Amino acid sequence: RTHHKRNGSTQASWKIRKEALDKAADIITKNRNRISLTSFDFFNELKGRYSDSNKNLVIQALDLTSLLALSLGNGFEKNALRIIILPATATLADNK
Repeated sequence: RTHHKRNGSTQASWKIRKEALDKAADIITKNRNRISLTSFDFFNELKGRYSDSNKNLVIQALDLTSLLALSLGNGFEKNALRIIILPATATLADNK
């Protein structure tokens, strides 16, 4: 099982926030896109990135969300989707 720590995900510096997103994506890819989460708190942290002032981090967060959806399969649909569907949809509807 893969455990995600909240290191950097709410930091003020965009570089630290980017590093946290990179680290999460790296964990998934190193595990051949096959992970399981013991807690879905990570998605609460991830949805905070959807409204980030740095649009590159918003895009990276959406990419990470799709990677997580593929990796978790039914676990994503059953648990995480309800947490992030509204914020992700609002982000995608943003004209910027």
